Amino acid sequence: MITVKSRLKDYDVEFVDTLNVDGLNRFDLIVVDENVLDMHHDLFKVIDSAFIFQVEVDESRKTLDYASTLLEHMVSRGLNKRSVIGAIGGGIIQDLVGFVANIYFRGIKWEYYPTTLLAMGDSCIGGKTSINFKAHKNILGTFYPPERIVIYVPFLSSLPEKDYMSGLAEVLKINLVDAKQDCAEIVERSKSASLDDKSLRNLIYDTLVIKRDIIEEDEFDTGRRNQLNFG
Repeated sequence: MITVKSRLKDYDVEFVDTLNVDGLNRFDLIVVDENVLDMHHDLFKVIDSAFIFQVEVDESRKTLDYASTLLEHMVSRGLNKRSVIGAIGGGIIQDLVGFVANIYFRGIKWEYYPTTLLAMGDSCIGGKTSINFKAHKNILGTFYPPERIVIYVPFLSSLPEKDYMSGLAEVLKINLVDAKQDCAEIVERSKSASLDDKSLRNLIYDTLVIKRDIIEEDEFDTGRRNQLNFG
């Protein structure tokens, strides 16, 4: 487990070998990427569909218009200031849910289950949410970390190769920022990381530790954290 200290609220990143689906029933609403729902249907079959909000993920979902659609659904479901939302998906789900959770009743609890390598190895920590507005990408957003992040590496088994390689590039980049290993060693470790053993999980863990140390020093992007924006 990794604990991230934040001036907003401290939160934990937990690595699990099996996903406790029954535990998902405690959420008042689960917002999930519909591709994840389809690919891992058995994980969600015990959950009442009334508690699931499916998202057909693309950039049009990272807008105020779509955030309003989700907020309307939250109101219709009777969510209140004590409600907790579960978010299951990649970065777009993270941005969308983090944003609406922050502004609903001035902030309700949410937990995040990343399902892409980019989200697991990078964006899941740091607390950033970003929403597109008209022609402006990521111009609206907040800092609002989840209560907890749960990393279940087998989600990556259904990830398209293009998305996997994109995430691996970000993981590699963060490790290069730390530079405690030779560049060639970092590249080789990234290339050899596998779902079939603990190597990919260990790489994700070590990468998040590097990013955690940076964001704890510069949580709100005023200095060192900008190093993560290179490339």
